Amino acid sequence: MAFKHMIRDMTTYAENLGVEFTPNSIPQVDYDAWRKQYTWDALHDLRYGQSFCNYFGITDHRIFFERNWQVCDTVIQREWLARS
Repeated sequence: MAFKHMIRDMTTYAENLGVEFTPNSIPQVDYDAWRKQYTWDALHDLRYGQSFCNYFGITDHRIFFERNWQVCDTVIQREWLARS
């Protein structure tokens, strides 16, 4: 039951964003804004990748469940940030 609620909440959150992100599409400025907000999420026990996925409404299990923030950040910068 709790899992169904989690899926519903995540789906609703992504739909409310109104933006669907694809790999290599998140602008650096949006990424920087999220990083500033992450401190608040960390105080609420959200993992680095979990916070990133929730903020941008994306699904990437590699970073969502990863506990090492440095690994997450490497994947985020390599695969999610827009190329200049």
